[in-house]
Amino acid sequence: MVTTSDKNGLVIAQLAERVRILEAKITHTETRNYFLDLAKKTLTDAMGFNRSDPPRLTEFMFALSISESLIQRAETAVSKYGPKLKIIAG
Repeated sequence: MVTTSDKNGLVIAQLAERVRILEAKITHTETRNYFLDLAKKTLTDAMGFNRSDPPRLTEFMFALSISESLIQRAETAVSKYGPKLKIIAG
């Protein structure tokens, strides 16, 4: 029997794998940090919410959705501009 916590763990693992792939692809350190630091932090929060007893589903889903949107943003930028993209702020 697969529990909700187990299913959530699979989703977290898939997102963590996407982050690992992006970390390997993005060559510029500041750009990698810009795109992935907050995604990793919210994914860590989601893991904590999932492990709490009882699981905090509302907080888990919020953190998971934020993390997923940040990961998708990074994936889109890499696919559009390539792995050597740089963030230039003025």
